[in-house]
Amino acid sequence: MRTDLFVYSLSDQKGLEHHESFNDSSAVHTLDLTAGEKEIIAIVNSPYTFNDQALSRIESLEQVQFAFEDEDMLSPSMSGKSSLTVRASEETSVEINVRTLVCRIVLAEASNNLGSYQRLENPRVF
Repeated sequence: MRTDLFVYSLSDQKGLEHHESFNDSSAVHTLDLTAGEKEIIAIVNSPYTFNDQALSRIESLEQVQFAFEDEDMLSPSMSGKSSLTVRASEETSVEINVRTLVCRIVLAEASNNLGSYQRLENPRVF
């Protein structure tokens, strides 16, 4: 199980401050962060690796999409996020609840293929 943790500073820039990838099943990880307001995003079991330059702003990570055919049904992709205030010289902890990601399915076309269909009356809506 791979876990990617993205830490974004919630200052005016909302830039990526830290990204770390863990290839273990441990639920506890320790990060050294600078003081300030943070948004921490966890992505678990991603079929992809991430490019820090492309995800340098929090808005770009929010646009990431996964393809359904790349999913492992036994280890589905999950994500979650949490806010955190880091204070200098204090140890702070945060819990991030993750949930499975659901792929959006778009119906491209619907058609009526009833070969012997005959309309028996004029339908009306009241």
